[in-house]
Amino acid sequence: MKTTGDRIADTLAAATLAVCLSAIACGAGRAEAAEANTGTVNLAATLKDAPAFQKVSWAVVRDRDTVKTSHSHSLSLDLMPGNYEARLECNGNNRSRSFTVSVGSSNSFVLACD
Repeated sequence: MKTTGDRIADTLAAATLAVCLSAIACGAGRAEAAEANTGTVNLAATLKDAPAFQKVSWAVVRDRDTVKTSHSHSLSLDLMPGNYEARLECNGNNRSRSFTVSVGSSNSFVLACD
């Protein structure tokens, strides 16, 4: 037989679980809403017309602020609408490409290391 304290503890645990699950569900809804307001950008670095399977440095910049960096030869990003610049450093060469993201857009850009 459960004591009054045990019943109170069970009720509090159930209420806490319900609040946590609600918070998670609401957070997921906000994340889906945020993704619906973005565009996708795929960036790839090449070397001699093939993927540059080596260390490179990417910086994606918007209004002088770096929004993403990576050292992979390719990356895919969901970005808010606006004007951006992709900067690539590879084999001592610097390349850049300006691009615009709009809601629901999907863009792919290839920058050559050589």
